[in-house]
Parts: sequence; C-alpha cells; structure tokens
Amino acid sequence: MKRNQLRQKMNAMLAGDLTPHGWAISVSYGLAAGLFPIIGPVGVISLLVVWLFRLHLPLVMLLVYGLYPLQLVLMVPFGMVGKLLLPVQNALQVNYGGSLAWFYALGEWALAALLGWLLLIIPLGLISYQLALKFARRQKRLLARSEANV
Repeated sequence: MKRNQLRQKMNAMLAGDLTPHGWAISVSYGLAAGLFPIIGPVGVISLLVVWLFRLHLPLVMLLVYGLYPLQLVLMVPFGMVGKLLLPVQNALQVNYGGSLAWFYALGEWALAALLGWLLLIIPLGLISYQLALKFARRQKRLLARSEANV
C-alpha cells in the first residue's frame, strides 16, 4: 500500500468516530498482541479485548497478523530475557532420550519467553502509545485544517 493511500485510510478513520486516543490505544494494543510470544491464542484474545474496550478491530487485526513474522523472530530474544530470571533449559540442548523431556523444555522456554515479553512490552507499549497519539493528533489537526480550507 502506498504512503498516500495509508494516510487517506487513517484520515478516514480519524474523520469518523475514532478519536486520536482510540487510534493510539488500538495501535499500542495491536503491537503488544502482535508480539505475544505464544502462537495461537492471540486472535481470540484480541477479539475479546477489542470488544471489551471498544477498540478499532480492523486496525488491531492488521497489526496482530502483520507482525506475525516478527513474533516468530522475537520468540528467541524474549526467551533469553526471561531466561535471565528463570532457570530454564534450552529446548535445543535437551537430551532426546524421550520426547516428553523435549516438550517439557519447550514449555519452560515458552514460559521464559512470556516473562521476557511481559518485561519488555510495558515500556514498548507506553512508547508506542505516546508516538501513535502524537501522530494521530497531528493527522487530526491536518485533516481539520484541510477541511477548513475547502
């Protein structure tokens, strides 16, 4: 999608019933959910959160599924951060005497990745909210100015 088309779509959202705060909170939640290190429950959880907090569903889902490749890549760094606090085995270095030991190590790694995500997503969420709010307010002002000139 071209930059102008993206800007037009955002202006259409802001001209409608979506406030800059609503846009910023949707972006921030979409970013946080899109980077969630456990694959599977993100879509259903996002639908529930969007419904409960009245967020913008297309924007949140675009971010959640658009960040899917990054979610896969960031599982390892999130796991490394969580590994600093939890003593877990690396799932790739487990003795493969039985597949159950490998699944147990993988579960420990997922728990460490979840802990690492929780530690890193709070500052990332706050920063992304502030940046998105600033951007949305600026776009809203530009939109109001252009409508006043017409």
